[in-house]
Amino acid sequence: MKKEKIILYIGGILMCLSLFSGCFNKKQKNEKEYVKIDIENTIEFSFNNLAGNYANGRIIYEIKLEESKYIASYKPDGIEDEEKYVKEITKEDVLRLEEILTNCEIYKWNGFHESDPDVLDGHDFSIYYRREDKVSISASGYERYPEGYRDTREKIEEYFKDIFKDEIKKQD
Repeated sequence: MKKEKIILYIGGILMCLSLFSGCFNKKQKNEKEYVKIDIENTIEFSFNNLAGNYANGRIIYEIKLEESKYIASYKPDGIEDEEKYVKEITKEDVLRLEEILTNCEIYKWNGFHESDPDVLDGHDFSIYYRREDKVSISASGYERYPEGYRDTREKIEEYFKDIFKDEIKKQD
């Protein structure tokens, strides 16, 4: 009988300790741990989103390192893929994009792949970034977006519109 009381007493203490340790754990269950990925030495970047549910509604922004040259392309809303703007850009241009992506903390988006199954005609996005050491960031969503999405999308759009401002003027 005495042994049973001691076992029950020790069990009760252990149970209380486990409950209290959970209460004082500062990390919330839903709080995700992020691995910071430095945005540098970019060799590939692409971001696209659907702007509308009609032909040619997808907007596509891309930069690729090809044969030691950075090639940027921009397909605005409403034009055919074949009509997209393409040009060589400088390393300084790429550094500007890297600064935008760093400030927007897109590394926190890595692994975000969520969708709303109840929406059949909504908007989507995808982003892909890769460094020369093959470290990459990938995220996508359909009517679900990571924190800071709107601000990041607007900054990427401003960046590409600035890169292609002369080509856009010629089109108008």
